[in-house]
Amino acid sequence: MEQVLHRIDFDIDNKEYRVSVAKDTLNPEKFVRLNNKFGKTKRFPSNIVLECAKPYAVFCPDGRANELTVYISGADGEVYTLTNKETTGYVKVFKKASFFLR
Repeated sequence: MEQVLHRIDFDIDNKEYRVSVAKDTLNPEKFVRLNNKFGKTKRFPSNIVLECAKPYAVFCPDGRANELTVYISGADGEVYTLTNKETTGYVKVFKKASFFLR
């Protein structure tokens, strides 16, 4: 099995996301959409608001991922923060005050 970088790309304005893969190991900055069901563009429900500083997260074959913080709110007004540890890929989800969203 080939060990390559994967990335989830967020399109905040269009409420979409998709998974891409590094084009080749010698040029890991170039990503292309996966050619399977995970590479298809998916939509967030219309009542979900998502915000993040970086519109993507990169996942390494060894389990690491770049640091990412995502704020998610729904129709009920509850806001959740999803964050991860870069070195371990450990993900934590907790409630956050709504003033962090636009």
